Amino acid sequence: MTQGTSNPDPSLMALLTEVLTEVRATRAKIEEVEERLEAEVRRWDERFFQLSRDTLGFTRTVVTTAAVVAVLIPLLKDVAPLVIEALTGGAQ
Repeated sequence: MTQGTSNPDPSLMALLTEVLTEVRATRAKIEEVEERLEAEVRRWDERFFQLSRDTLGFTRTVVTTAAVVAVLIPLLKDVAPLVIEALTGGAQ
């Protein structure tokens, strides 16, 4: 392209058009990857929250069971000899 002319070099225009096409294709690929990444992040978030809910439920079950056992052991300690005596005939 010579200085002061308004007609651009055809090979330069072809190169610019090719670059522009590649940039648009790259942008489209980037947008596709971003969408896939966002979808994957949403799936992992859901998995994490589901695991948190499951863990919370399991933890509540374990704590409840431990509390019931802690309360019942002294009771069973006192009642067990009476039950054994009743089952074996007691007053032989």
